Formats: sequence, structure tokens, C-alpha cells
Amino acid sequence: MAKQGNQPTKSARTAREQAAATRAASQAAEKRRQRVINLVIAVVIGVVVVGIVGGALYVSNQKKADTGAVADPSAAVPTGGFPSGDPLAYGIPSGDGPVTVQVWEDFQCPACKAFEESAGENVRQLAQDGKIRLVTRVTTFLDRSFSTNNSRRAAAAYGCAVDAGKGAEYKTTVFANQPATEGEGWTDDQLVGFAGDAGITGDALTTFEQCFTDRVYLPWATNSTEEFYNNQIPGTPTVLVDGKKVETAQVVDPAAFQKLIDEAAGAQ
Repeated sequence: MAKQGNQPTKSARTAREQAAATRAASQAAEKRRQRVINLVIAVVIGVVVVGIVGGALYVSNQKKADTGAVADPSAAVPTGGFPSGDPLAYGIPSGDGPVTVQVWEDFQCPACKAFEESAGENVRQLAQDGKIRLVTRVTTFLDRSFSTNNSRRAAAAYGCAVDAGKGAEYKTTVFANQPATEGEGWTDDQLVGFAGDAGITGDALTTFEQCFTDRVYLPWATNSTEEFYNNQIPGTPTVLVDGKKVETAQVVDPAAFQKLIDEAAGAQ
């Protein structure tokens, strides 16, 4: 009778089968995770694209002023803002880096909220680190679509927050509390309440409330929107690096944006 070769024991076969099953389960889980990541990326990109395309469609229509708004170049500008006639007219600067980064946003724009949440902190940090000069530029073109002045009131409140030295904090707070239904807007009480959430307190809060109640910066918001039209900005959010439009995907990716800024600085 021929002698049989060594055969794996039952326990050894079981161990290998369990290991194979574990690897298969791990691979399946990784595939599911990747599908979820791809879906999230697709949704985010879709939101941004819809916002940009929608903005472009609005702006491509016959140019007209926002509801009840008339441009007034002599109107007050928030503290530190660029005056009428400047190439960056009505923008709010921060940082003194060699590369100028303009960010155009409308407070009612869902894509702007997504941009703020994904890239806002990094962009502001670059300004604080002296890598860029960040210029925040507001537009209220969505008020035309919804026949409201929600964007203008939010922008005016932001201007009052700039006076209080809390512009970035206020902008972040407004976007964080953007209504789920686009165009629904905020009440005056909400816009005032956001000041406290942004860290405006004491006499500064009293001044903010009076500034907002008096609608001091409504004309500034209108003027900035007029610049938005005049500069043929295609939609929101729009980012320009040293005057050249860049893709928001480059800004959302910190490494890609840093490379873009380094290249812009090196080209000077």
C-alpha cells in the first residue's frame, strides 16, 4: 500500500479558511468604505457645481440691481475695507502676504457654505501666517432670485461685525446657521443673535446692534454686488489668486492650494 504524503490537519484547514474569510470580509468592508467616500465626494462636488452653474445662469441674465437696492459709491465701507475706485473695491482684507486671494461669496449660497466648512479655516490660517492677503468679497445676487433682501441684510450684519473686529467669526457663524431651504433667509433677531455667537460682547455688541438696526452697510452690500457684476464673476463661490480664477477643488485641498500659493509667490 502506497504511503500517503502529509495531509493538513482539520484544525489547520479551519485556521486557513477563517483567515481567508477574515481577509475577504476586510476587503469587502474596504470596498464599501471607498464607495461611501466616492459618494460623499460626488455629492460635495455636485453641490459646488450646482452652485457655480446656478450662479453663472443668474449672472448671465440681464443685469439688474437687487430688490430695492441702488448703488451708492459714496456709502460707508466697513473698517479696513477697500473704498470705491480701488481695484478691490468694497473687499475686506486680512493678512499681508505677497499673494492676493479674493473669495466671492453670497451668504444664501449652499455651495458657499460647503466651501466655508471645507476650506475657510485653512485659507484664513494662510492669511494669519502672512502667506496671503485674503480679500473677502460679498455679493447678494441671490436676492434677485428669491425677491428678498436676505443676502443684503446678512452682508450688512457682516459689515457691522467687521467693525467689531469679528468679521471672520461672524461669517462662519452665519454660514453654519444657513437655512436648509435656500432663500428662506434669517430674521433680524437671528442676525443680531449671531453676533454674540461670534464673540461680540459688551459695548461692541451694543454698537453692532445699532449698526445693524440702522442698516449702515446695506448700501455697501449693494455696491459690492455691483462690483460682482462689473467684474463678470461667474457665480459663487469664486476664488481668484492674483486676479486669476482658480478651481474651488484646488482650494479645498490644502496641499494643492499651498502649492498654488507657492507658485504664485515664486512667479512674482
